Amino acid sequence: MNTLTEGSIFKALVKLSIPLILTNILQTAYNLTDTFWVGRLGSVSVAAVSLAFPIVFIIVSLGSGMAIAGSILVAKRQGAKDTDAVAHISTQIFFSVLAISLVLAVLGYILTPYLVRIMNVTPEVYKEAVAYLKITFLGLPPLFVYLTFQSLMRSIGKVKLPV
Repeated sequence: MNTLTEGSIFKALVKLSIPLILTNILQTAYNLTDTFWVGRLGSVSVAAVSLAFPIVFIIVSLGSGMAIAGSILVAKRQGAKDTDAVAHISTQIFFSVLAISLVLAVLGYILTPYLVRIMNVTPEVYKEAVAYLKITFLGLPPLFVYLTFQSLMRSIGKVKLPV
């Protein structure tokens, strides 16, 4: 069985990067499709989604960071062929990220009107931005679970599965 630590570094990088590139292309296609359909709803809807973007980006970056940090620990133990530690750390990371995402989802849902109010928008945009952000915050737990799954699978060398 060929591992990523044997043979050509270039081949290993290509083998790892192609699924990552495909994932990014799919994410970009999703965002373009989302923008297309929101744009058909009108300028107020586009403004509401645009207003929510920085808030969502910060929260998603937090989730990605936690998942990546956990994957570093898992990759280290995977490299040492310590499967018990890989399983233990993966479980701890998974449930920690899930718990944090649940707390962020509840807090975000409750604080959404205040966050949007701070941004000083028109009443029309305020209403749609609050609705959009509340739905987004409710979706944090599944998103964080997926980000964690992606990172953990990549950390053990299974880069195709998360695509």
